[in-house]
Amino acid sequence: MAMHLRDLACPFIMCHVVSGRNASFWHDNWTHDGSIFSTRGPIGSMVSGIPIDASLSSILSNGGWNISSRSMHPILRYIRSVLPTRVPDVDSIDEDYFLWRNSIADQPSEFFVSRLFKTLYPDPPLAQWHKVVWFKKRIPRHAFITWLVLRERMVTRDRLISWGMDVSPACLLCGSDDETTPHIFFECDYSRIVWNGLLARSRLQPPYALHAIVDWLSSTHLT
Repeated sequence: MAMHLRDLACPFIMCHVVSGRNASFWHDNWTHDGSIFSTRGPIGSMVSGIPIDASLSSILSNGGWNISSRSMHPILRYIRSVLPTRVPDVDSIDEDYFLWRNSIADQPSEFFVSRLFKTLYPDPPLAQWHKVVWFKKRIPRHAFITWLVLRERMVTRDRLISWGMDVSPACLLCGSDDETTPHIFFECDYSRIVWNGLLARSRLQPPYALHAIVDWLSSTHLT
């Protein structure tokens, strides 16, 4: 289970480099851009000649990074761009250590389950029509039915047939066209009579299509 979660957890674990003896050059998250392996893959080791199991201290020489400065290969150029100007102190008695951050954009801090959960499972964007359904003075039953309509979850005859049920496809209201959600609420002759009766004393001219009427309601102050 732990191995299964390793790739998920790696971006949240930062390596604070001190001596460079324990930090993995390729795999640990020690640069400002994450682990080099995760951004450039196994080809980086082949191009640079740096072993895949190399530590940071192993690529130091004479107090600096021992990486070719002449090659213009994109991977080597990228590696040079993420190397910090301050090199690890290989003579330090302190070891490299790891810190936790609750989101990719956060600085290292105390572990919080709630923050991590929100990072892994962010709130989905609000539906365009949410104010049409869940406005302040809504009638719960009406709001629920509207929600079902907009989610296309009404148990209309076209859905029953798609589930394998042997029923007539004809609309129960008009009996002439197939019963679907858009039809039964907006396209059926009976539904149009109801709409016209409701709006007879107003100057409103709503459209007679499911998605068009959502846009229409969203643009008014009815909600």
